[in-house]
Amino acid sequence: MATLTIATLNKMIAEKGATVTLEGAKFRITSIEQAVQLFTDYRDAEGDWKWEDPQSGSTMRKTDGYITINSKVVAYISYNGRVWEGKKDNLNAKSLG
Repeated sequence: MATLTIATLNKMIAEKGATVTLEGAKFRITSIEQAVQLFTDYRDAEGDWKWEDPQSGSTMRKTDGYITINSKVVAYISYNGRVWEGKKDNLNAKSLG
């Protein structure tokens, strides 16, 4: 895959379609901006920014914020709304903005 940017990701979404995962469900998106808005609205409705912490009572899952194209996770949205290449467990993930 070529270097991933917000622009190339949006182009891929326009050509192939994509989803963002929230609360274990996948929602079709038309752009990264839409995915970020859905994610931050969901995050804010949760009332906390904790991730899968059994002591926090958060319902946010590790897969919340995953952006999928053709059944492959290509990027994810972190708690602050920033988009990153790959999956959350990639320590070398590149910020896309």
